[in-house]
Amino acid sequence: MVDGKFLVEKLVAYSKAFLYLADTDEIYTRNCLLAALRLTSPMKDAPNLDFIKEMSVPDVLFDELKDYSIEVGIAGDDVQATLFASSIFGMLTQKPSEINDTFNYLKEKMGAQAACDYLYNLSVMNNYIQKTAISRNMLWEYRDGDNVLEITINLSKPEKDNKDIMKLVSAPVDGDKYPKCALCPENEGYLGSYTHPPRANLRTVSLSLGGEDWSMQYSPYAYFNEHCIVFNKRHTPMQMTRQTITKLFDFIDILPNYFIGSNSDLPIVGGSILNHEHYQGGKHEMPMHKAKPRYVLTCEKFPDVEISILNWYNSAIRLTGYNKTPFAK
Repeated sequence: MVDGKFLVEKLVAYSKAFLYLADTDEIYTRNCLLAALRLTSPMKDAPNLDFIKEMSVPDVLFDELKDYSIEVGIAGDDVQATLFASSIFGMLTQKPSEINDTFNYLKEKMGAQAACDYLYNLSVMNNYIQKTAISRNMLWEYRDGDNVLEITINLSKPEKDNKDIMKLVSAPVDGDKYPKCALCPENEGYLGSYTHPPRANLRTVSLSLGGEDWSMQYSPYAYFNEHCIVFNKRHTPMQMTRQTITKLFDFIDILPNYFIGSNSDLPIVGGSILNHEHYQGGKHEMPMHKAKPRYVLTCEKFPDVEISILNWYNSAIRLTGYNKTPFAK
């Protein structure tokens, strides 16, 4: 049996150590936890909680919340228990306004990477980024001459079937579905259900790309280091236009520490979510980034742009320059 009162104290200590819980909010947070766990009073004697500061992931506490919720009848199965545990960590996580204020302050005072470190670490410690599950993913490299391929098997999240991906292109929009899809801004703080993953502990930061309102979050099942997802705040389909290039450049102006890229807007060869415009990026150098040019071309109209036909396995063109204006026009 999980000791609910002891669990509350561990969660309070964990929040103070990793989730920025202020001393002035400690009593309030403890009472919120007591209510959520259906308890009426806390432990009488303060336990030794020094071990909490040594935690690198919240897995033990998350699992205890799941077990406790089933033991006392809050949850009836593993899905409900997961939703409950996620909602508790969501309750312990700062509000979106506080997250955005801190992110923007750190970016201004300490740089883009410091801001990203804050959001990334917070997303790990509030259990949105499934770090333990991600660690089970398989990754190896294959060297073929000058090229090195990265091969990954993502065991933390099952891949979508191509037939299901294609259905999204022509699927009618259900006006009553909430959130409309897994990338809509309404996911932030959403409890979840049997058909929708828990998002109570999701936090995002707002960006302006191409004069539009966008947001950035981290992927809970990362494919590479600091794998982020950047999504339009409007539920609008994927599209590849000239404006796409402008938006991508706007992103790296804001966060030059990351790369950013867009999937195709075509089924099968594109992304797995075609009904919501989004990009993916992160702190990683892809194999194609390292590929050497096979041919280097020039263009009189754009003399400061280097055009390379890459030594790659399929058609790949690299445009390199220091002025984004020619690319975005």
